[in-house]
Amino acid sequence: MKKILLIHACDLVRGGAEKFMELWIKNAPSKAYEFTWYCMGEVSDEAYLNEIKQTGVTFIEGNIRKCGRMARAIRLYREINKLIRNGGFEIVHINSGSPLVECISIMATAEKVPIKIAHSHSLVDVYRTPTTNVICKILLPIAQAYLRNSATFCVACSTEAGMSLFGKKILHSSKWKIIQNTIDTSKFRFNESTRNNYRQKLSISSNTLVLGCVGLVNENKNQIFAIDIVNALKKEGVHNIKLILIGIDMLDGKLQKEADKMDISNQVIFLGKSNCVENWLQALDIFLMPSKSEGLPISALEAQAAGLPCVLSDRISRETQFGENVEFVSIENIALWVDIIKKFNKMEYKREKESRFVCQKEIDVSQIPKYIESLYEVDSKNEKTENI
Repeated sequence: MKKILLIHACDLVRGGAEKFMELWIKNAPSKAYEFTWYCMGEVSDEAYLNEIKQTGVTFIEGNIRKCGRMARAIRLYREINKLIRNGGFEIVHINSGSPLVECISIMATAEKVPIKIAHSHSLVDVYRTPTTNVICKILLPIAQAYLRNSATFCVACSTEAGMSLFGKKILHSSKWKIIQNTIDTSKFRFNESTRNNYRQKLSISSNTLVLGCVGLVNENKNQIFAIDIVNALKKEGVHNIKLILIGIDMLDGKLQKEADKMDISNQVIFLGKSNCVENWLQALDIFLMPSKSEGLPISALEAQAAGLPCVLSDRISRETQFGENVEFVSIENIALWVDIIKKFNKMEYKREKESRFVCQKEIDVSQIPKYIESLYEVDSKNEKTENI
């Protein structure tokens, strides 16, 4: 049985990277691997932690994200180094979008671990962040070169996420792999009975247009844009409308206040954390994702599997599209979002057929064993050294 160390760079919430790792462990060949999950941050969801522990994984809470940048780097290096020294791991699989975390983790493994996997789940946005300083812009290409040359495999959920973390040169390397995000499609297939049941829970009539977003409520997910859309639709005479926001509020009620200011608080429903997202997706009519930055969002795959028309930010990879009713639109053009929502609302289509069509694509968790084999079952002794 091979011992695997999974390094997770964030707090433990029900986010995309966490879903990926959970499904990765659950669908790994039985008795072939022993997983240890090292979480850099703190546990924000005890119920979710209990679910993860049921997979048999050993979970370690690092709780170092609250430290200053330098102290965090030092502690991360020391803790990973200690884990490697005492753990007997054959594979270290780093799940992050941060070049700092990836580099430090690989440095800590040195040559003690045969297989080192750097895995990008998002976009490195240092070039587009106003507060980014010159030093970060200088260090990023250096970090990218180190990752390309030190990792056994450079992996990403999409081409853009890979180029963002490793640089464009990685696309020409034998180390480069895209590992498609997957979902349990059986949970998300369209179900008319579930749809009616969950709409009734919120007293939503059958002729109400229901929009929805899934994900942490934060600046990057940009749910404020969805609230602006509802306001714009209302001004155009669309009053029979609801927006359901599913996810933990990281903005301390800011969006609720904005909805109150716009006098659309009756149209916006803040569900908060949910353990049954698959059921709430059935209740929606159109899925929105106006994010400022994404790798390949799992929630968009789930929405398509549920047969929903999707309006996504054009900053999201086109590799996210598996269904026929998906539009990528600039978040600088709210009028176009409104027009597309109206188009989808008038369109006649069989949602059950669309759901079945998407679920037949290679996005199901049944793909995970072959992905694992491509990364974990290689002879590291025969791996050629590449300078890229």
